[in-house]
Amino acid sequence: MAKKKAEFKRILIHEDKKLFDDFQRQFKQYKPLLENLKKHYQLLEMGPFTNKVFKNLLEGGMVEFTKVYEAFIDKELDNGSTTSNRSLRNRIKNGFENDLLPLSNTLDTLKRFEPRYGKYRDVRSRLDLKHISYNDKLMAFWISREDSETLKEKRCRTYIESVQEQRAYDSLEKVRKAYLEFMENAKPFRGVERFDMGELRYLIPMGVNSDKAPQINTLQFKQFVNNGKIFAGFDMTMASTKAKQGIKSPSSTQSIIEESLL
Repeated sequence: MAKKKAEFKRILIHEDKKLFDDFQRQFKQYKPLLENLKKHYQLLEMGPFTNKVFKNLLEGGMVEFTKVYEAFIDKELDNGSTTSNRSLRNRIKNGFENDLLPLSNTLDTLKRFEPRYGKYRDVRSRLDLKHISYNDKLMAFWISREDSETLKEKRCRTYIESVQEQRAYDSLEKVRKAYLEFMENAKPFRGVERFDMGELRYLIPMGVNSDKAPQINTLQFKQFVNNGKIFAGFDMTMASTKAKQGIKSPSSTQSIIEESLL
């Protein structure tokens, strides 16, 4: 009987702590609007503001809350022994929309609010209201431990999820180390200038000969060693720049010779 293939245990390779700190800063931006929502709910005198009330407002909006408030009015009228006076009941119920207007406006403002993301600009870096709750014991808004863990797991952590991913990642790590080694060995030619890794595509051009593995462009390498610079090809677009730098373009004969070495 064939052995069952072992399930791959994913590997955590990065946790973006700065992003989580940014979520905390975004929460502080929400706080004034959250407190305003709580205040306008309490003015309705429907009972204590709780996490259940808060989540129902977020999920059901004012359409559902209006039904809850209407049922509350009915109950209050029943308790006040005014059930037989239907005209009075209707006048009270028809006027409660004005009572709900401040809460409705505050909820709408809260849902439309866009917190500043700091240096993070994509959608996944925005703190959603669903990750904010109300602590009934502390009587305060917060990001609970459970929501904090959810944010870290879904937004801040990066995992290797398969054997193939692990192989690719390990290979990329070798590339990173080789790049750092090249940076160190290139210092005598480069000086103190920052070296852009993108320039390596001119030292080792990819896709020029699809049937061959990438080779070192020896002409570019010698230009780099002699001048400390890598050029984006030797076409006419670079002629003026080279002239200003006092660098002679290679002759066509030299180019042919060098290209034959690749």
